[in-house]
Amino acid sequence: MQLAMMIFAGAPSIDFSQIQIPGPTTSELSGLAAAAAARTPSPEDPQTLRDMILASPHDLAMLKQQNPSLADAVLSGSLGV
Repeated sequence: MQLAMMIFAGAPSIDFSQIQIPGPTTSELSGLAAAAAARTPSPEDPQTLRDMILASPHDLAMLKQQNPSLADAVLSGSLGV
């Protein structure tokens, strides 16, 4: 450690605090947020909810036990209300 101090003892001090690092603009950030929102399915969307239930055999079995008519509707594939 002392050797390092001796090597850099005469070196000038550099102030990096004024350097600005470029980043995304506000419009780019809002575009990224919109794209992320478009890819993120809403749990309130009927298709997303149906896909989530069908992806989990446990949840589907529980739905069949607790609400057979809703389970039948999920399994029918119809998204009509």
